[in-house]
Amino acid sequence: MNVLIKSLPLFILLSGTAVADLRIQEVPGLHSIVIFAPHPDDETLMAAGVIESAVENNIQVKVVVVTNGDILGSTYGSIRENETVRAMEFLGLKEEDVIFLGYGDKLMTSLLKAKNSSEIFKSHAKNSSTYAHRGICQKSYHECWTGNKAAYTQKNVTDDFQHILQEYKPDAVFTTSRFDNHPDHTAVQAFVEKAITDVSIADSFFHPKLYEAIVHSPGQMFWPYLDNDQIKMPKIFRKDPEIWQKDFLRFRVLDRRKKLHAINKYHTQMYSPWLRNYAKDFEPFQFFQF
Repeated sequence: MNVLIKSLPLFILLSGTAVADLRIQEVPGLHSIVIFAPHPDDETLMAAGVIESAVENNIQVKVVVVTNGDILGSTYGSIRENETVRAMEFLGLKEEDVIFLGYGDKLMTSLLKAKNSSEIFKSHAKNSSTYAHRGICQKSYHECWTGNKAAYTQKNVTDDFQHILQEYKPDAVFTTSRFDNHPDHTAVQAFVEKAITDVSIADSFFHPKLYEAIVHSPGQMFWPYLDNDQIKMPKIFRKDPEIWQKDFLRFRVLDRRKKLHAINKYHTQMYSPWLRNYAKDFEPFQFFQF
């Protein structure tokens, strides 16, 4: 499922100048956004500022939570759904703007690498099909558009991702980075990239921007750090800092205190106060254009 994609070294605005820092409303032609979050909380850690700014500027936002984060069981996954809904409502979205796919935590790499796209996998929570109780139709997204739960297969993940892109036709897609240290995060990135590519081949008018954020930096357990208002360069780019300096842009956060309050909505995750370190003045993303 590897796909070639063109990386732009710099984000160029209409003025023709390279821009490192910008507001979401300054992106030309941006009317709708879809955010693919691997787990309930990733949407806030990487993009709370983007969401708040988009809402303020009447840009449509749909948040897609791929897994329920149910490593400790289905009840735990349902609690985490509630936390995401509360956080998104706090940032200005409505519950119907949140889409739960309902796949299993720590299962995405297995699904991505499956040799048989119809092979059914079982999650750590002992589920083999999608489930959700909150969000757009109070069910998993596959149930919303097909009437049936989706077995945990590579094909169903691919179909769900593609259907979302076809339904909402976003001008920009946000997700976790190909450089991220969490296997679910890199797998979701690969599924997103594949879905965008396939939909753009079928629809010549569909050419969204893709923004990728590192949530877990390889080799840095508590990155980003508390000692700075900015997110510092991840260790992975020290040998080639130009990737961070030129390929990444930073979206301004309207109110970092509001992002902090949104992070605090995820009560199950507050065993690690490190998550609050994501409340910075900017949110960095690597930019790609299809």
